[in-house]
Amino acid sequence: MPASEFPRGVKNPQFKDMIQIAIELFDLYAESFGFSGTVFDSWYATARFLKHLYEKDKIFYSEMKSNRNIFMYHPAKKTLLHQTR
Repeated sequence: MPASEFPRGVKNPQFKDMIQIAIELFDLYAESFGFSGTVFDSWYATARFLKHLYEKDKIFYSEMKSNRNIFMYHPAKKTLLHQTR
């Protein structure tokens, strides 16, 4: 439900945004099925969700919006990789 339907909006403890719901569902099914990666729409390609997948050591496939910049560290070389449109 949108925040406007909760008393106190986003400050309501029961409110969860779409990314939080995606993280919770990902964790639930990652534990249940033990998969190594996931595919998702570019809307979910946010820093918070990508960081969560990285911390869980999961592979992901997604389209990226053309106005997004991605900064990640190479896991072995420990150097910054920069991908721009």
